[in-house]
Amino acid sequence: MQLREKIAQLLLQQTKTRKNKNAMKHSSKNTAKHGFSLVEMLVVIAVIGIIAAIAIPSIATVNAAATKAEQQRNAQTVCSIFNAGQSAGCAWVTTTMAALFTDMITGRTPASGPFSNQIFKLPALSTMSAADVTGVQSHLAIDASTTPNGLNYTP
Repeated sequence: MQLREKIAQLLLQQTKTRKNKNAMKHSSKNTAKHGFSLVEMLVVIAVIGIIAAIAIPSIATVNAAATKAEQQRNAQTVCSIFNAGQSAGCAWVTTTMAALFTDMITGRTPASGPFSNQIFKLPALSTMSAADVTGVQSHLAIDASTTPNGLNYTP
C-alpha cells in the first residue's frame, strides 16, 4: 500500500508543478520580452535621422573639395604638357583657351630637334565633361606677354 501512496503523492506533486509552471507563463512579471517595442523603434529611427542630418552636409562639402582638387590637378597636368611641348618646340594654338584645348587633344609634334618624332597631346581632355573642362580652364590663363604665348596655372 505504501507504493500506491507514493505514486499518488508523486502524481499530485507533478500536477501542482504543471499548474505552477502554467501560472508562471501567464504572469506579467515573469514573462520574458521578445523583440522591441514601438517606442524603442521610433527612438532608434529618430537617432538615425539626426545622424544623417549631421552627416549629409559634411559629405557635400567633401565632394565639392574633391572636385576642386581634381580640377586643379587636371589644370596642372595641362600646364605641364603645354610647357613640355613648348620646350620641345611645339607651336601650340594659343588664340583662345578652347582652341588650345582642341590643339592639345589632337596633339602637336615639334618641327625639329630631339623630340621631332614625339607627339605631345592630352587625349584625356576629350573625355572630360563640359563642367570639368570649364573648371580646369578657371585655373589656367594664357600669358600673351611672352613669345611664344605661355600658359599660367593659378590655384
